[in-house]
Amino acid sequence: MKKKRRKAVYIFSALAALLAAAAVTAALLGGWFAQRQFELLGRVFRTVEEQSPRAGQALLDALKEEKERETDEDSGAEYLQAYGYRARDFLGTDGRVYGAAGAGFLAAVLLFLFAFLGMRRRQERQIQGLLAYLEKEGTGQQGSLTEEREDAFSLLRDEIAKTVAALEQTRDRARRDRDSFAASLADMAHQMKTPVTAISLAAQRMRERGTLEGLPAVERQTARLVHLEETLLLMSRMDAGALSLHREETDVYSLLELSAENLEDICRQRQVRIRVPLLPAAALQVDREWTLEAVMNLMKNCLEHSTAGGEVSCDWEENPLYIRIRIWDQGEGFSEKDLPHLFERFYRGERAGRDSTGLGLFLAREILEAQDGVLEAYNRPGGGACFEIRMYRYCH
Repeated sequence: MKKKRRKAVYIFSALAALLAAAAVTAALLGGWFAQRQFELLGRVFRTVEEQSPRAGQALLDALKEEKERETDEDSGAEYLQAYGYRARDFLGTDGRVYGAAGAGFLAAVLLFLFAFLGMRRRQERQIQGLLAYLEKEGTGQQGSLTEEREDAFSLLRDEIAKTVAALEQTRDRARRDRDSFAASLADMAHQMKTPVTAISLAAQRMRERGTLEGLPAVERQTARLVHLEETLLLMSRMDAGALSLHREETDVYSLLELSAENLEDICRQRQVRIRVPLLPAAALQVDREWTLEAVMNLMKNCLEHSTAGGEVSCDWEENPLYIRIRIWDQGEGFSEKDLPHLFERFYRGERAGRDSTGLGLFLAREILEAQDGVLEAYNRPGGGACFEIRMYRYCH
């Protein structure tokens, strides 16, 4: 509003100056014409009185009577026109008044033009500045907008700056996404290279020896490829926002117990057991299948970093804000180097297993966060790694 008012002040100031000059010019011309008429009438009366005193007195009486007349029905112009006179015949030839009036009017016009052209030049300068700024930003250079006094262009300048800043953020985000996609492709190629190479070598040995002794290795690597394919498909669906979650009430104990049962083969292989205690019941509003997948990934990570005879433990508690679930092991814990990167896509820590894809913890966090949960990892004071899940209630 201030900018609009300021612009209006400029325009009205120029118009006021123009009108003032016109008024002064009209006043000067009116006074001059009155003076010319008065002088002309005086000369006529003097000439008549010199030639005929009685006629002069009659003219003075007529002038007095004319002054006192209220109406102006008879202008008297017809009397002089009958003798061939016109109004212009009684105008003086002195051009000084006309010159002064013309100078005043010209000054007003010049003032108005000066204000208008000054505003126009300022606008053109601002437009050129905006165009130069946009051209630099369009070519990837760092442009800057000079701060000028507030006017009609201030709002446009601010909006352009905001739009350019938003476009820069979008461009940076697109660049990061592109780099991340390229890195993901490289990681996927690396993840698939190992099982494909193992299958190729096993097939070559079986062909050379004419036996099927390498078949278990082929089956194992094929299963790994299938798992990797499913994981990558899930990851792409989550990135595209196409993962469908169907929430239902799920008991925490049942969720943890079922996750442990699905990992029994790994537990027997590594000689580690998962302990799920009986605690007061607590219910979550989550998608049962996907949350089960996330919890299994966390338990599996603890199993892989536990020694034979060890134990993976769980517990939970609830408060008015959230339900907290903890899963921990008795292993060496996370290295300080790995802690900031544990949930990054394709990240494999220093103690990662040979078959690790670096996607399990990433997917676990994505699944839980999609359901208003938070997943954190830290080392327990007494030793071992711990995952902590907080599923908040206030979001629904």
